Formats: sequence, structure tokens, C-alpha cells
Amino acid sequence: MKTIFFAIITILALVMIGCSNAVSEPDMSDVGSDISNVVYEADMPDIVFKKCTVCNRYEHDFDDDESSEQGRYMLTFLDKNGNYYFSDYSEIFLLSNEELIETLRSGDERITKSSVSRDVDELRENYKKLLKVADNKEYELVYPEALPDVEADRITWYGLYFDKDGHLSSLPIHKNERLTGINANDDRANEIYEWYSSAAKTQ
Repeated sequence: MKTIFFAIITILALVMIGCSNAVSEPDMSDVGSDISNVVYEADMPDIVFKKCTVCNRYEHDFDDDESSEQGRYMLTFLDKNGNYYFSDYSEIFLLSNEELIETLRSGDERITKSSVSRDVDELRENYKKLLKVADNKEYELVYPEALPDVEADRITWYGLYFDKDGHLSSLPIHKNERLTGINANDDRANEIYEWYSSAAKTQ
């Protein structure tokens, strides 16, 4: 009888020791609704930010022929490694974002790598900021009531990102039309634009 009693006590003691060493589940209560973002924040697209310029024919010397390959457009973009690239080829400018990424990967000589680059950690922080802007349902660029009656280049800055379904999307973060800067109603987008253009302004 005593043997059975001691055996039961021993088994209970072993069970208690096992429970005390069990790994507890992580507390996710402070993550909130952002838990769905954890995965898709981890990866950036090959091209993260870009600047698209449609040149004004009165300011630039290029062939008016619609088939002209160079000079009508200028594209500058920043890849996920912090490198800036540029191209003034119309065919490159008119590519979709997916096509542009594939063309960059192919090593197309019509895309030139710049000597200008940005810190990758800064880039990632701005990408995370872009994701938050994209989640803002009220987001928009705020136009003035009237623009000057002048001829000038038309420039748009975009952020490229993967949405929650993993699809490549883009969002305009700033524009310049008729020599007028068009800011966003979200300061985070304006901060991204300032960060991007502070180094890219030489392009």
C-alpha cells in the first residue's frame, strides 16, 4: 500500500515540475489590429519610391514627335537597397510598376544607376510610414483652389508597397504642377517626400 502511495506522489511531483517549466504563450494584447501587418511589413518591393516627370516642351529641347524615345519624360527611383536610378527613355517611363521592376532586374542599359544612395534602415522606416499612410482612408493630395497659368514640368512622387494581400500597389505622396507643390493631408506622406527628395534633388 505504501509503495502505491509513494508512486502516486512521485508521479504528481513530476507533473508539477513539468508544468512549471512549460513555455507560456506570448502576450499579443499590445499588438492590436496591426497584427495583420507584421508579415507584409517585413518585405519591400524591389522599387520603393519613384519620381515621374513629364517634361514641358517649352523648357526642354526634345523632338516633338510622339515616337521620340528620349527627352519627353524623366524617371528617378529608389530601390530596396537604397540605390537611386534614373532613365530618360519614354519606353521605360511608360512601363507599369511590375514591368519596371522586371526591367531593372534584367539589367537594361536604359536605366542608369546613380552615385546617390540612402541608408537602408532609413528607407525601411519610411516604407513602414508609407504603409500607415496607405491605411488612411481619408488620405488625399490637397490642391489649391487655383493654380498659376504657367507652362511647367508635371512631377509626381509615388510610394510603392505590398498591400495586405501581397499585391504591388502605388500611392502618390506629392505632386508639382504649374510650379506649385501639392502636399498631402497626412504629414507622414509629406515627411516621406522630404526625405526622398533631399538626396534625389540632384537627379
